[in-house]
Amino acid sequence: MNSMENDESDFEIIWQQVKFKVRNSIFTRLGKRIQGLKGVPKKLTILHGINGNIRSGELMALMGPSGAGKTTLMESIVGKREYGKSGNVYIYGQNLRDVKVSFIAQHNYFLKYLTVRETILFATKIHSATKLMEKTLEPLYDDQGNILNIDLAGSEYCARVTDKIIADLGLN
Repeated sequence: MNSMENDESDFEIIWQQVKFKVRNSIFTRLGKRIQGLKGVPKKLTILHGINGNIRSGELMALMGPSGAGKTTLMESIVGKREYGKSGNVYIYGQNLRDVKVSFIAQHNYFLKYLTVRETILFATKIHSATKLMEKTLEPLYDDQGNILNIDLAGSEYCARVTDKIIADLGLN
């Protein structure tokens, strides 16, 4: 395994022999036996030794029918699913356990009206924003230049802040 420089502009994610097994509960096994199925295993392998990699600047699409394991693979790669997973995932040449990772999930309820490109841009801008610490938080202004009232009800304030951030990023 070649270790890459930890330069934020260049990275590679490598996954080797990623397997994922789920446990069929006793209730699932009994239910399937009642349906006439025989030999229902205690564990079912969802991913069978998957290998792959992606480098910065590349675009990858995981395609396949429902239930093929696309989401399970992504969640296994980014560390969201650990129980039942085996294999290795490396980022910057380091094991996944030592690195923080994010990805856009299959169901993106938060920004459902944005394109994938806009969602990634929005997430990148939020991630790289260093001014969002409590000490340096600047007041938010509406379109007329008035400071937004931070004492508004949570959902109303969040909606206004979200609208303001999206507008500031030019995503509206």
